[in-house]
Amino acid sequence: VPFAFKGIDVPTNNLGFFCGKDATEGDGECGPGAAPEIVYKSVGVAEVAGNGATSITLVVRNTNEYKPYQPPPSSSPTEEGANKDGFGNNGILENVGQINLANGQSVNLEFEFQDANNPGVAVAVSGYFCFFDLDTLKTCDEITSKEVTVLPDNNCATSPTTCTTAGPYGRDVVRFPTSQIATDSVIDEYPDILRATNSLVCMDDQTVEGETSFWGTKAYLQGVDNPGNFEFDNGALKFTSASTNFPQNTYACYDFENKKVLTHTYEVVGEQKGTGRNLVFSALLWICVP
Repeated sequence: VPFAFKGIDVPTNNLGFFCGKDATEGDGECGPGAAPEIVYKSVGVAEVAGNGATSITLVVRNTNEYKPYQPPPSSSPTEEGANKDGFGNNGILENVGQINLANGQSVNLEFEFQDANNPGVAVAVSGYFCFFDLDTLKTCDEITSKEVTVLPDNNCATSPTTCTTAGPYGRDVVRFPTSQIATDSVIDEYPDILRATNSLVCMDDQTVEGETSFWGTKAYLQGVDNPGNFEFDNGALKFTSASTNFPQNTYACYDFENKKVLTHTYEVVGEQKGTGRNLVFSALLWICVP
């Protein structure tokens, strides 16, 4: 069953002490008096050993310095585009979670699953963790067309750091320990990795021992990174209410089993300018493990 972010309560939206979307400093939602994390309360349901189907809260924390894009004061000229609010984007994008990061930066993130009825109590769950709309450098070779454009390294034969001299639009890269993938799972009849058959997301589990990475290979127009509702369907994701022109072949998921915490490093490869990018994520959790 997929997480359902839309309309849920986000009592704390304070990743790295930055006030995210709809959070008000000073009332416990964000600022120095709040914990430096994002809390997605009762965002999903999962089977928990001994408790059966349990309401799940997702808590996201940074474990090193977090550097999102910081918009200038309102009196100053502002950047244009979907990411112009920088850390103000943190929280929810329709039906997925969202975290902003400045170009040329990386951040280590912990995603902890908690029992929604017992705040602070982590519980082990199983399912798939997913990333959507993994984008790349928009102006790699002076691309000016507004159409979806194939970049030179679309064959995944090169490093995600290729073409770093491009303009102000960075490449999304997600890295995580390969050990988080449930390769020896009771749910082995299902694939360990979910990607579209015509996927534009590269995957590498060879270059760095013990690490798997996903990165994007296509540039897209702004405002099409909302996957809407989706479900697990025959070894892939089926999108049932994606926003107009959502690139359905820019997602990647991996399966995990009996985990209380998942760790991911999010990096935006590129020059340190522009408004950065947003990590867009969700999960599908088992409510009945086969």
